[in-house]
Amino acid sequence: MEKPCQHLCSTFGETAPRSFEHVIAWLVIGQVMSFNPAASVHGPKHVVREGKTTILDEHEVPELLESLSTGKLSDLSDRAILGFMVYSFARVSASTKMQAKDLLSARQ
Repeated sequence: MEKPCQHLCSTFGETAPRSFEHVIAWLVIGQVMSFNPAASVHGPKHVVREGKTTILDEHEVPELLESLSTGKLSDLSDRAILGFMVYSFARVSASTKMQAKDLLSARQ
């Protein structure tokens, strides 16, 4: 059975350190306290680790591009995007943000 205050407790646990930090800062500004004893304490770092992207061999790239069907317009679009990503060595997010001047400046 779920505790009645479980949602409130988890919210309080997340917001209490920030609220406490604001109260201490207010006391220091009002000169009730001479310094903030918790100023040098930092919270844990949030580290996101993801798996490594596999690297295609030079023989696997043509096989990948040839394995895609070309029956529909969306299939041709997928093939063009993958070919562009291989040509530019870019990830999906970088390739969608690229502009024509990025490729033209590399050629000149």
